[in-house]
Amino acid sequence: MAGIGFELRKLFKEEGLIHHVKAYTFSSMTTVGPMILCILLVAALQSMMSFFGSNYLDWEIYITTVTYCFIFSIILTCGPSMVLTRFIADIIFQKKYEQVISSFYGALIVLLPVCGIVCLLFLLGVSGSMGYKIATYLFFMELVILWIQGIYLSALKDYQRIVQSFAIGVIVSLISAWLLFQFLGMDATTTALAGIDIGFTVIVAMNMVHFEQVFPRNKQKDYFAYWGYFKKYPSAFFSGVFVYSGIYIHNFIYWFGKQGVVVADHYRVMPVYDFPVFYAYLSVVPSLIIFVVTVETSFYEKFRIYYRNVVDGGTYNSMDNAKKEMQKALLGGISFLVEVQLLFTVFSIALGLKLLPKIGFTMEQLDTFTLLALGFFFFIIMFVLLHALMYFDDRKGVLIISGLFFFSNGVLTYFTMMMEFNGLGMFIASFCVLAIAIFRLLYILQNIDYYTFCSQPLFPENKQKNVKTAKSPMLFLSLVITTSLLLSACSKEETVTETAAEGAIVVATEEDTGKLVEDKRLYERDVDKSIKSLYITILPDTSGENDPVSWYELNRITDRYSEENLDIIMAEGSEDLTGPKHGMFGYGSDANAKISLRGNTARYAAQKSYKIKLFDDAGLWRN
Repeated sequence: MAGIGFELRKLFKEEGLIHHVKAYTFSSMTTVGPMILCILLVAALQSMMSFFGSNYLDWEIYITTVTYCFIFSIILTCGPSMVLTRFIADIIFQKKYEQVISSFYGALIVLLPVCGIVCLLFLLGVSGSMGYKIATYLFFMELVILWIQGIYLSALKDYQRIVQSFAIGVIVSLISAWLLFQFLGMDATTTALAGIDIGFTVIVAMNMVHFEQVFPRNKQKDYFAYWGYFKKYPSAFFSGVFVYSGIYIHNFIYWFGKQGVVVADHYRVMPVYDFPVFYAYLSVVPSLIIFVVTVETSFYEKFRIYYRNVVDGGTYNSMDNAKKEMQKALLGGISFLVEVQLLFTVFSIALGLKLLPKIGFTMEQLDTFTLLALGFFFFIIMFVLLHALMYFDDRKGVLIISGLFFFSNGVLTYFTMMMEFNGLGMFIASFCVLAIAIFRLLYILQNIDYYTFCSQPLFPENKQKNVKTAKSPMLFLSLVITTSLLLSACSKEETVTETAAEGAIVVATEEDTGKLVEDKRLYERDVDKSIKSLYITILPDTSGENDPVSWYELNRITDRYSEENLDIIMAEGSEDLTGPKHGMFGYGSDANAKISLRGNTARYAAQKSYKIKLFDDAGLWRN
């Protein structure tokens, strides 16, 4: 989410209510915009079916088909999605951008056949025309591609374009469905699904074009480089499966209960329970928006500063202050999210009690809706806490909590269904697991120094395995050889010292010592009390970014971790201050270096300190 985070931080830096409204509007568009557009599309096509005279059975099959496609495409891709997310984060950190697009195609090569076979086997038992089954199959496969694309869309910065692609796809779906209803004689369900297929094909195609424009190609075509991450991070796979399956497991249990209804000889639903679930889920949409705003504007900055101090060797006081700021930002953001979501949940319950009876809700369904709205309130807070734990790489905690939610939701839903307390199982499971998630997050924050510095292994894993599997004679022999080498190294060092004492010039090289050693011969050409005149020409920022940096803005950056820089021409001149001279370093060349600020306290002083780094093709000064 780096791109959206950059845009949100830029909007929130500007003061005033209007800029904050813009920030929340932008967050809404990028987080829940596609979901809202899909809901509107499904509802609009349902109304279109009624307009063209479809009956209740057509409408029931249409809604059931769309629901099954959404739910099971998410469940089949959620586990691989978590692993791919970790893989993409790592390769982007390593700046191996060419592997991004290859892993995308590799994921499709594996997932599309598996999901396609599952879908075909299921459709064999469904009563319907061949046209209906083809339209359903295409819609399911398009959703699978979209969910995988969604992982990679987080690496893009043009989030407005993403929303535009969904908006265009929805419009194309509506126009296509209208034309199909007008000029073709297919049944209403097949026509509506065909309209969705056409629109979602446009969305998939636009995303694919965007991928090809942004991500570089991998000439090696290493499509399955991510495969090792399933072995390296199995907890990520199962955490994804448990979390997203846990959302729907209470629906599955009711579908196969006594009041479950069979549609088209194969689908199982329970409308009396499914409709309250849908409207209750809509009540937690604000939390998704606020979570993105909180994480990307406040918490992430403090998180980055803390770990920058850790990696760059900050002082104890700076790390301690950064840690406290990070904890304060996270807990403050979660507290604000809980307050706002509680307000929306209460408002949704009050609005539901007033409006839902007008669309046919019974008193029993209203009670179920109330319990589920509260249950989803607890769930969405737990969902946010799980993401916070992922920031701290608490894979074990996330796996345990998600597994507890999956199994407790299933077991409690079954027993409460038997007692005819609909929705109570989801409510109790979410509440209990939320309490565990809160305890785990507080524990991690309290012991963050331990998890940062002390939780890593003392030795690399492969070395530990070698030690465990080595037999004692080989171990003894290796110790003897190592000791001999150390003793010989000590004797060699003594010999070198004696030779140097006799007046010989000895130059240690990197190959001799295994370390980078300073070559002091460079100082032989230096003349005491001499001054070297260097001329720096600042070039304008031509990177093409939306917010280019000028020399004025560069000198006013106070963030010590800022990586902003400008291209320059570094040239050597004579000491009479008449400018660069012909034949000297950098004379007549184009940009040959970049300049940036250095130091911490100097950033706040009138006199700045700068760092100049020559380009690789610029050569060496005084070589």
